Amino acid sequence: MSIISVIEFATLILLLLCYCATHKSRRMEIEEIEREGRNAKENADRLAERNRIAANKRKGVYGEDDANDALPPPVISSN
Repeated sequence: MSIISVIEFATLILLLLCYCATHKSRRMEIEEIEREGRNAKENADRLAERNRIAANKRKGVYGEDDANDALPPPVISSN
């Protein structure tokens, strides 16, 4: 084996080790980004639902899941 073949082989092994070492951390970073995206979507959905319920209550529309179904709609002033 010539010295050039040894250097090429050592370089190949070094590149393979670097790839294996960084692949796991890249995969973990990708999973973390995906998890943050799911959490952000869930938070946005929760916030939208809360805002929708609050808007309906302001308009006087009571949902079926509210505990105060027996209450009449609020009085709307003529002002």
